[in-house]
Amino acid sequence: MRLLFIVALIGLFTSCADLQKKEQLAKIDVMNQTLDSLEKELISQKIDTLPELKLSTSTVELRIKQNLMMDKVDIELGKKMDAYKRMRRAFGPIGSAHGKANKSVLEIREALKNLSSDIENGYGERDKYDEYITFEKDKITKITVLLNDYKEQKESVFKTYFELHDELYTFSMDLLKKNTKSTK
Repeated sequence: MRLLFIVALIGLFTSCADLQKKEQLAKIDVMNQTLDSLEKELISQKIDTLPELKLSTSTVELRIKQNLMMDKVDIELGKKMDAYKRMRRAFGPIGSAHGKANKSVLEIREALKNLSSDIENGYGERDKYDEYITFEKDKITKITVLLNDYKEQKESVFKTYFELHDELYTFSMDLLKKNTKSTK
């Protein structure tokens, strides 16, 4: 009788462990799917022309600084130049935010792969698997927030770029032509 009871208890614990194992692996699968969609979003949001944008905006700004020969600048031009300068300075943080998010996705993907392997094989501290899953899920949430912030910053920077670049480029070229004529 005792033997039957012990066998039944072992069977009960084993089936509960298998059920918990399936739930944990299912959570990891969902997180991997989330990472897949985050990775696709990161790829689609990458600014391929960032070095060219930095160079062109720096060139325009430098050309204006070198060729503007006024003691006073009207308020409207000053505001535009200030917004343009802030936009140019934002390119660096935007590029690094994208890089950080991309690196984090790769790190979490590797951590989930290792965690999944540990759960399947019963390695490590089994009682902490749920904590590890929660920890990785929190990191995915942080990446989602980082990606959303990146998209907002990118949108704001490009809005400023498209509003001001052509106008300030033309203005800088006009200043250059004017100063070239006056030095001859």
